[in-house]
Amino acid sequence: MTDAKRLSLHASHTHLYPGAGGRYAGTWRDGPCALEFSDGNVVQARLVKEVLEVPEHRTLAGTRIAQKRWEIRGECDGFTILRAA
Repeated sequence: MTDAKRLSLHASHTHLYPGAGGRYAGTWRDGPCALEFSDGNVVQARLVKEVLEVPEHRTLAGTRIAQKRWEIRGECDGFTILRAA
C-alpha cells in the first residue's frame, strides 16, 4: 500500500477513551495504520471493520497503556472513539 493511501490517525490526546477523537489522513479501510498521539508518540495499530486494535505501549512521559480494542467511527477527515470493544 502506498503511503498516500495508508491510514494515519492523529489523536487529540495522549491516550484514547470513549469520546476522544482526532483527525485522519489516507484511506479509511481495514488494515495496519499509524496512530500518533498528541505527545508525538506513534504506535502501529490495526483497523478491523469498526474496531481499532492498539498494542500495549507507553506515552512519551512513560505511562504504560495496556493493549486495547476500541469501537471507532470515522467521518469526513475525523474519528471518534465510541467505546471499548
